[in-house]
Amino acid sequence: TINSFPAQPLPVYCSIPQSGKEYRITGNTITNNNKGITTYSTDNKIKQNTIQSNQEGIEVNAMYVGFEINPYIIVSPQYPLVNVQEYFNAGHKITGNTITSNLQTGIQLNGRSTYFWQSSAQYHRTSTIQGNTITNNQDGIVAGRKDTITNPDFNDMDFKIWQEYTDINNNQINNNINDGIVLLMGNGMTDVRSNTINSNNRNGISVGSTQQSTYFQGLYPDGAYPRFIYRNTISNNVKDGIYVYYGQLYYVILNEINNNNRGVYVPETPYGSSNQWVHNIICNDLSYNTLEGFNFDAKLTSISTGGVFYGYPGVQRLSHNRVLNNGADGIRYYLDPNTVVTPSEGYLYRTYNNHIEGNGFNPNPLYPISGYGINADRFYYYGFFANNFVNNNLGPARDSGSLQV
Repeated sequence: TINSFPAQPLPVYCSIPQSGKEYRITGNTITNNNKGITTYSTDNKIKQNTIQSNQEGIEVNAMYVGFEINPYIIVSPQYPLVNVQEYFNAGHKITGNTITSNLQTGIQLNGRSTYFWQSSAQYHRTSTIQGNTITNNQDGIVAGRKDTITNPDFNDMDFKIWQEYTDINNNQINNNINDGIVLLMGNGMTDVRSNTINSNNRNGISVGSTQQSTYFQGLYPDGAYPRFIYRNTISNNVKDGIYVYYGQLYYVILNEINNNNRGVYVPETPYGSSNQWVHNIICNDLSYNTLEGFNFDAKLTSISTGGVFYGYPGVQRLSHNRVLNNGADGIRYYLDPNTVVTPSEGYLYRTYNNHIEGNGFNPNPLYPISGYGINADRFYYYGFFANNFVNNNLGPARDSGSLQV
């Protein structure tokens, strides 16, 4: 039991950097410290601890573990080391802990990794966050620090990025003050699966952020690209089930996203950034949310040479979802009225085989028209077919452009 340790704010320190691994931290009660557990080594097992009322619960820092030559990058005389691939990993197993009432993050993941190109298994690690109860922290799990690192080199990968293969599964992430899970810079190899993410005071899952770069005005570096968001229960969060501040959703499959403010919300990107993208929203239950079940509100920010906005639809496949009894539109696609939209017939963007019923009886006051099964404002979106519409307030579908149902 470690209580109130002001003389040493880091009560558990796994190793000197690069010198140790495979520590076990098991069955402790860790309370009222600055950091409950901070790691600077690899392959640790942190399980069945109670980590409560610290400034931060668990902080994981990925460490340098080696390098290899990337054969896919051609070396030039100007950049003789451009094909050197470095690896920073953690490889921790964080399982079965109770992490509660910490003033900042329950679990904070710092560092970076890169995909291994050849047979560098010795450099490759997996971090697993499984079976934990994470409640009443400021945020439940945060992967990647916001852009506060004082590194002015634009080409250098700051340690705030998180690119290690990470499996976040079967956790109870409830009643946190802000978000259940925050995925910041990177996360291209992060899977979020089979978690219960309920009753958080902001979003269930936040992807990216609108934080500006410390050194480069107008640059928003915290773009996140999680690999899978799969089979989670995301319910009763005060704001939205999934909120994409800046990034992309690749695979959102078989989730129950109910009774939030909005089910999935993809707004416009921060000023100076490119369009948002959503690739596959498949077989989810997007029901009983206060406003929309799915809202792609991606007003564009890129400007052509002539000063005219050019837009394009960013939802690649939205299919086989159950979209029931949302207060506003079941599904909404929106572009800013000042855009000139590029036709999309050449791309396989499809919204099909969704069951869309009982939506629109509590319209969204932010939009002049709200209350349809599918509502597409100036989207010129091709590929709507085989959707089943039943008893939506203003009708099955509306498009101020050329929606084809």
